[in-house]
Amino acid sequence: MKDYSFQDNLIKPKEVKSTLRKKDYFFKTLSLLGFFFGLLFFIFVLSKIPGHLLSPVKDIRITGNETLSKELIVRQLDITADHTWIGLDPYELSRRLKTIPWIDSVMVKRNYALGLDIFIKEKKPVAFFKTGKGLFLLSTDNLVLSSRLDGREWNLPVIVDNRVRDLKVGDYLEETELNNAHRFISFLSSNPVLSIDSISEINITNPFNLQAITMPDGILIKFGYKDFDEKLRRLYYALPEIMKLKSKIDYIDLRNQSGVVIKQS
Repeated sequence: MKDYSFQDNLIKPKEVKSTLRKKDYFFKTLSLLGFFFGLLFFIFVLSKIPGHLLSPVKDIRITGNETLSKELIVRQLDITADHTWIGLDPYELSRRLKTIPWIDSVMVKRNYALGLDIFIKEKKPVAFFKTGKGLFLLSTDNLVLSSRLDGREWNLPVIVDNRVRDLKVGDYLEETELNNAHRFISFLSSNPVLSIDSISEINITNPFNLQAITMPDGILIKFGYKDFDEKLRRLYYALPEIMKLKSKIDYIDLRNQSGVVIKQS
């Protein structure tokens, strides 16, 4: 009887080496194929990048514009069909938009969707400015914002100065009496005696005599050019008499330190 030997069932070393070589060759081949196709994909993507970057702007997104229309802003950018997305200079585009009087601050960014993101902060109008030639919107820093209202309603006081003739959008008004008018408006904004909503016009034509016309009665009140809080206090104590004569009053003069002058018509 032939003896059984366990050694007869073992895989011989030569067979093991052969199997390992086959597996190693397979993985190397797979790695080379993966590298080759990866390289081809990279080259393909790389070839598309110049065309992508040289494409025109596809979209313009604007935030913060409450008064200015998107059409006006896009027109001010002056981007033509010849401009490429990568060739646009955000700083130059911001500079162009900053020339619009309504814009207080602006930031332009390129986005990866071949578009532009524009962030705008607009100036706030605080009053109308009426001259001998028209009506303008005025900002807090005395900048003329607009000469056209475009159908929008603004519940703002009207400052009148008949001395000003040549005025255009974008002009700055650096007048002491205009600053006095702003101070006067701020007083009335929180004053219970005479609110800003009850004033139809603030006339600063005479720099030493700011005058206000009330509505709906149309009474002229002369304030002078300083101490508005004290003069409003005097007006408060004179209100009972004013209410009695309201329909017969021509003007009220608060410049007299000794009291209130009521001129009847």
